[in-house]
Amino acid sequence: MLYTPFVLGVAAARHVPWTLLLLLAAVTLLFIARESMVLWLRAVRQRQDPGQLGRQLAIQVLLAAACGAVLAGREHRLELLPLGAFAALLFSVQFVQLRRREQRTMSAEILAILGLTSTAPAAFCVARGGWSATAAWLWVLSALYFASSVFYVKLRVADLQPRRAAQQRTLRGATAAYHLVLAGCVAALVVRHTFGWLLVVGFGPILARTAWALRYPARTVSLRRVGVLEILYSLAFLVCTAWAVHPRA
Repeated sequence: MLYTPFVLGVAAARHVPWTLLLLLAAVTLLFIARESMVLWLRAVRQRQDPGQLGRQLAIQVLLAAACGAVLAGREHRLELLPLGAFAALLFSVQFVQLRRREQRTMSAEILAILGLTSTAPAAFCVARGGWSATAAWLWVLSALYFASSVFYVKLRVADLQPRRAAQQRTLRGATAAYHLVLAGCVAALVVRHTFGWLLVVGFGPILARTAWALRYPARTVSLRRVGVLEILYSLAFLVCTAWAVHPRA
């Protein structure tokens, strides 16, 4: 969810300047900092000595900010400032959610996906040297794609809990509705020639696997197998969407 949109942004831009290394370092440090924040909060909650965790978190955030400052300042990538502000806001919101132990809710996971997939427009902007409609579309497509996995995984896990029949029905309805809307959006974008027909191929595997899951509820689930398949689906999405997107001003 972090690097697939990043590579998609670079592939759609069809240009690889050295400044992408700064962006890659910044987003990686922020991702690591989130994990440090989780460990720090866990130690504080359990009244344990956080030790070096607080300093590690501060260093990671400061290094990420330094990379972003070089991009926005010296390299004149001022279009990244709104994305940087969004990342800072998201980091703060996730801190509150972690404190409240709400990080596993549907809304929290969707919000996290919005943050992770913002690497697509950021990479595109750095590679192309400016913001464009394509950058926004890459973000939308990536977010729509990876939000599917939230519904799918929760559905498969819920299928293993027969005592929660009401929750299962609600989740199945929400999953079906989301993917029907998603399929309609992808079809409309292709029919209107906003993107090439390969976009359908990129989204096809996740639409098919969700339709199968809705038709045949799981009796057992191997999360490792689900994870491997999701990686393969993501690769198909990356390749097909990169070819389907045409950079525009």
